[in-house]
Amino acid sequence: MKNYQCLYFDQKNHRFCLFTDDAQKIYFTYWHELKRHGIRYLNGNTTFLADIEKREDLPHSRGVHIREINLDSNIELTPCVVIKNRNISYQDFYESILSEKTIIFMGCIFEDIEIDKVVIPKSLCFIDCCFEGNFRLISCKLYGDLWLPNCTFNQHFSLKSTQVNGDVHLENADFSGLGGASFRGIEAENLYLDLGVKGGDDLFWLNEMVIPGVVSIGGEFKNEVQILYQQDRDEILDKKPSIGSIIVGKELYEYEKANRTTIQSMFKIEDIRLSGELVIEHLISDELNMSGICSKSIELNHLSITNDLAIYDCRTSSSKPGSDTAVSLIHSSVGRHLRVDRNDFQGKFDLSGTAVSEVTYFEDNKLSDSGGLNLHRFTTAKFLLHPVESLYGNGRGGIFKPRSFATLSEKDPRLLGDQYCALKHWLADAGKLEMEDVAFFYMRQCYHPRKLSRFLLGGIFGWGVRLSNIAISSILLIALFAVGYLFIEPKATILTAFALSIQSFISSFFGTWTGYDPDGMIANVVTLESFIGVLFITVFIGAYIRKLLR
Repeated sequence: MKNYQCLYFDQKNHRFCLFTDDAQKIYFTYWHELKRHGIRYLNGNTTFLADIEKREDLPHSRGVHIREINLDSNIELTPCVVIKNRNISYQDFYESILSEKTIIFMGCIFEDIEIDKVVIPKSLCFIDCCFEGNFRLISCKLYGDLWLPNCTFNQHFSLKSTQVNGDVHLENADFSGLGGASFRGIEAENLYLDLGVKGGDDLFWLNEMVIPGVVSIGGEFKNEVQILYQQDRDEILDKKPSIGSIIVGKELYEYEKANRTTIQSMFKIEDIRLSGELVIEHLISDELNMSGICSKSIELNHLSITNDLAIYDCRTSSSKPGSDTAVSLIHSSVGRHLRVDRNDFQGKFDLSGTAVSEVTYFEDNKLSDSGGLNLHRFTTAKFLLHPVESLYGNGRGGIFKPRSFATLSEKDPRLLGDQYCALKHWLADAGKLEMEDVAFFYMRQCYHPRKLSRFLLGGIFGWGVRLSNIAISSILLIALFAVGYLFIEPKATILTAFALSIQSFISSFFGTWTGYDPDGMIANVVTLESFIGVLFITVFIGAYIRKLLR
């Protein structure tokens, strides 16, 4: 266990704590780590002994996990240089960043900060500060972390082309001033822009970034949020942008709502290459547009999109760990259209529990052989697929059953029947009547648990939608009865037996049949075959008229 001293406990929402060690290194820990040890709050300068390790349980985890902690007021540590509750001029700030000591500004008010191409040999730490003017670090190089939690920016904020050899912390920062926020071209290990961030009236530019770790977003944004590979197409990029993972709206502690995200405009992610995953949860936005994204998996959960949600030209390289799902859009609502076009997914596409008010377009997508669609409780006014034959996948049919929709990956028969039922209506609306019959056939097969009913109604009668089943079954019955007639009347020839069987089946007798007793065995068999034939012919005519009427 080592000695530590509390530097700051979140005054706004009590969500995190910053503390230092004897080497004046700053650590972050989430409130729940302290609560597990019975500590709900730490005062500034409180000293303690603790055994800590880096927290890595979630993709957007940060700071440390506390394995053991003991409060001790007798510990002596080298104090950090902390400047509290002062008005800081530009000159004072510039001199402080060039000094060797790490200086922590807490509750201070700053004028304009405009620094260009300056090398800063340490971490910068601003806690609960207010920047009355612009805050611009342009093309600077920072050897350490940049701490700006609970800070307020009343004018423009920019970290354009700045290199940070550490993490950028903007937890619960307030950008609701007059300017926007630009992170264009920033390089850092991780970018934490969450835990209740407030965006301003201008755009949020998160473009051309090089973040090998995670970009975590959570808060309220009044204007468009962009994450683009290249902002201006006519410019040549000095470095190839890349991001590890993008996490939006995901909680650090599952039983709270600290990271719920609202964007009162469009959220656009374009041409980004991710070495990790893309996760968006509990997002409320006017529009979500995702195009050209390459990632391991895409997870969209509990979204509320007022207008359109579009996924274009995206590619996943693997499924979510522990699952066969490559892309999930579950328990969400889309106010207008959902467009999923020209994507390549190496796994299952899960749409379960999602509602689309108008039209869902699913066109020219490529699903892996091990993937498929999960449409359980997915509702939409229209579902347009192209090519619609992609539903078959690698499904196989047979003499008495059509080729199945192998892209439906559900194993439970009842749940699979629900998906076939939904597809039946959508295919009918699109005019794909033959495939509607396939969906109806398998819907009834799934809904009937008894093998006998599936054999009689599905295999023999084709649930009234497959004329071929009825026709083949009729031919087999005629042949079976013909063999029976040969056994009953050995004198009859094969041709005679088949002629009698056919006439008995269609109940249309002609010619003279001498030498047969109308009360004998053969008469009883003929009566039975006639009864069966009338049934089959009636079902066949009914099924055929149904097809004509459509």
